[in-house]
Amino acid sequence: LFCNVTSDRSANAGEMERAWKNAPAAPPSLVCSNLDEALLKSSGENRRIITGSLHFIGEAMERLSIAPYTATTNEMGLNDWTMR
Repeated sequence: LFCNVTSDRSANAGEMERAWKNAPAAPPSLVCSNLDEALLKSSGENRRIITGSLHFIGEAMERLSIAPYTATTNEMGLNDWTMR
């Protein structure tokens, strides 16, 4: 499953999937509009492997409630800073 990350700096999921399909013997793939859709579509699987940036992995861990700590504030804004 390929999905877009909630960041303007992320790669486009559709472009990544097109590159994936050009690889020899590539397994079937599907583009999802966001992480929530990808997690829903894979919810029946025994195991899921999630790869990507630390931003994306953190977002996935948050959605799956498996973060190794309890955050008292939303730190997602730290990922999309801009220079002033």
